[in-house]
Amino acid sequence: VPEASGHSGATFNVQFTAPALVEGVARCGAFVTGHPANTANFTIKYLNPSFATVARTTPSFVRKDGGTSVLVWLNSNSPFTITRVFNADGAVATSVTLSLPSTGSGLYQVRFTTPPFSQNGQQAITVELKMSAILSQNVSVPLTVYPKVLDSVLPASGSLDGGFPVTLQAAGLSATAAVTVTFGGRPAAVTSQAASSVSVTAPSGAAE
Repeated sequence: VPEASGHSGATFNVQFTAPALVEGVARCGAFVTGHPANTANFTIKYLNPSFATVARTTPSFVRKDGGTSVLVWLNSNSPFTITRVFNADGAVATSVTLSLPSTGSGLYQVRFTTPPFSQNGQQAITVELKMSAILSQNVSVPLTVYPKVLDSVLPASGSLDGGFPVTLQAAGLSATAAVTVTFGGRPAAVTSQAASSVSVTAPSGAAE
């Protein structure tokens, strides 16, 4: 700690870097050089900076164009509020809600709707938490971003012999561009396509 000088009765502001300690309350003291009796005692409360961790996420794959509803369970030893949820592009998630854990579970539920992403593949979204006026934490939630994610597959099951119609629905498809659909690596014949759906005939023996 740097020395400070002054006259009797003066008020000093002393700034110092606290040493690393485990979580808890540390007793500290400020000593005035040349005046052993003049000691100022105080305490510093150390908090674990990693007070929240991701327990699980569903779904872990999201649409590149945004709009996927994601639920994240956070394990935390301290209560918090959510400041914002955003991705690496700075795009902010919407419809953010926080549900407190049930008694004894310790798991907070954070739900949000993803913003658009600029890239596919392994990405992350950040949940910015606020624990107190001076303590905050950014929690990184890993996600896999796909250019297109199906909204529905109808029907969801069928005969091993194949030959039955299947309709795939997803936003952002094309009514004119070439579409290839496979079932277990076997090509399915496309019978019709539109801006939000593709209909095919299921091939035989596609199940594993």
